[in-house]
Amino acid sequence: MSAAEGFSAGQRAKLGALTERLAPNDAAARAVCLADGIGVRHLARAIARRALSADPHLALCAVLKVDPVTLAPLRELARPPRAVAGPVAWWHLAVGLVIKREVDRIAIRDAAARVALSPATFVRAEQGRAVSTDAFFRLCGFLDLHPHDATARAGADPHEVAAANVAVTSHVRTAAAAGLGCFTGDIR
Repeated sequence: MSAAEGFSAGQRAKLGALTERLAPNDAAARAVCLADGIGVRHLARAIARRALSADPHLALCAVLKVDPVTLAPLRELARPPRAVAGPVAWWHLAVGLVIKREVDRIAIRDAAARVALSPATFVRAEQGRAVSTDAFFRLCGFLDLHPHDATARAGADPHEVAAANVAVTSHVRTAAAAGLGCFTGDIR
């Protein structure tokens, strides 16, 4: 499964089974979850195989030490993703969506159709507002980002976030700038 495919009911069931290891009545498990920003309701929703929003989903996967997209243990991945820095930086994702769409010269409807989302959801994400986990994964696939790369420490400076993601997105920026005939070197 890739990020572009979203998050299916089967994946929710798998996450629920993994979450059952963290018993909701266990004080230690509850303390870990609360420390990582996962509320008791989020934990109960995951155990009940219900959908979570993107931030609690990423935090829960970090606690369980599994990849948020494939739910495979991180130690089994050939190239583990960067750690979750914090909640999803919706503004960062929004800027990426606008730039990608403008560089590719595609309309909102066409971009939304590429990721199998409604245009309203795509616009919502372009405005920096939170969307569902499924939509978030599809948008990350559209941007060729792992979901962890769309996170930032709370209150992070936008320049820090951009610098942390340069290695991840440099191939996209360079190709886009070269396609537009832009100067891509450093100005000294």
